[in-house]
Amino acid sequence: MKEKYPSLAEELQDSHEKLLEAQKLAKIGNWESDFNTGAIKWSPVVFEIFDCDPKTYQPTIDSFKSMVHPDDHKLLVKVEKESAKSGYVNFVHRIITQKGKVKFVHEIASHVEGTEGMVYRGTIQDISQLKETENALAQEKERTDLVISGTNLGTYEWNSADGLIHINENWARMLGYETEELTPMTLDKWLQMLHEDDLDYVRKKFRYNYEHQIQHYEFELRAKHKNGHWAWILDSGRVGHWSSEGLPETVFGFHLEISERKKADVELYRVKALLMQTNNITKTGGWSWNTATGEIQWTENTRNICEVGEDYIPTFDSIFEFIYDKNLIEPSKEQIRYAIEAQRKFDFELC
Repeated sequence: MKEKYPSLAEELQDSHEKLLEAQKLAKIGNWESDFNTGAIKWSPVVFEIFDCDPKTYQPTIDSFKSMVHPDDHKLLVKVEKESAKSGYVNFVHRIITQKGKVKFVHEIASHVEGTEGMVYRGTIQDISQLKETENALAQEKERTDLVISGTNLGTYEWNSADGLIHINENWARMLGYETEELTPMTLDKWLQMLHEDDLDYVRKKFRYNYEHQIQHYEFELRAKHKNGHWAWILDSGRVGHWSSEGLPETVFGFHLEISERKKADVELYRVKALLMQTNNITKTGGWSWNTATGEIQWTENTRNICEVGEDYIPTFDSIFEFIYDKNLIEPSKEQIRYAIEAQRKFDFELC
C-alpha cells in the first residue's frame, strides 16, 4: 500500500531543492571553511559566482584568497584579524572570477560553536548589479550637485512629518546667511522673511494649488536679505506626494535669485517709456521685419501714422499701398532688396 504522506527524507529533499532555487534567484550561496585544514565547502551558487566548475574545481582557503581583488587584500587581512576576536564576519569586497570578471560580493559568516579551531559558516552574495546601480546613482547625484553648484540654485525640501524645510547652502547664501544660521527652517519662519506685499499672494497661490491638487508652482517674490535689502527670488517647485486627505506630504523646489534681472526689467521699462514719449512728441513710428519669415511688426505710433488698427497685419507688399506717389514704389522696393542682399542699411523718404 502506497504511503499517503511523503517521507521525512522526501520533505527534506524538497526543502533543499527550494532553498537552492531561492539562492540561485538571489545570487546567494552558502559556504563552510576550516582554517585548520584550509578546506572550503561551497554550495552550487558559490561555484556560479566564482565562475568555477564544481566537477573539476576544488576550492581551498588559499585559492579563494587568490581570487580576491588585489586592491581588497588589505581589507581581507583586517577582517580576518577582527573575526578572530569577534567570531563574526560581515563585509563587501571584490573578486576576480576564473573567467576574469570583476564582481562585488557581500559575505556574512560566524564561528561555528562547538568546533575545534577556526571553522566558519556563512553566505556570499553577488551584489555586482546593486553596486552598478549605486555607482550610477552616485554619478547622477554628482552631476546634479555640479549643476546646482554651477547655477547657484538654492534647493529645498518640505516634509509634513516634521514640518521642516531642509535647505542647501545656496538657498541660505543668496540671502546672506550660512545654513546653520537658518536651520531649523520652518514654513512660518520662511513666510516671515517675505515682503508684506508678496505674502498674501504667496499664501493664496499655495492655497489654490493645494485645493486643486496642482503639483507644479512657480512665482516671483521678495525675501529679506541679511544686510537689510530685498532680494528678488524665483521660487519653483512641485508636490512630491499627496496624503489620502488631499494634502501635500512632501514638496521639492529651488530658489534662483533674479534681483539683477528685475533691475534690468525696471530699466528696460523706463527706456521703453522714454522712447514712447519721444516718439509721441516727434510723431515717430518704429517697425521690425523678419526677412526669413516675412513677419513685419509695427509700433503703436506707426499704426497711428498709417491710421490702421491692431487687427491690421502689415506685409512687404501691403505697406507700399500707403505711399502716395506710386512712382516711388518700385524704386523703393529695389533699394530695400539691394540693401538686404548687400547687408547694408537703407535710408529714403516717402510721401
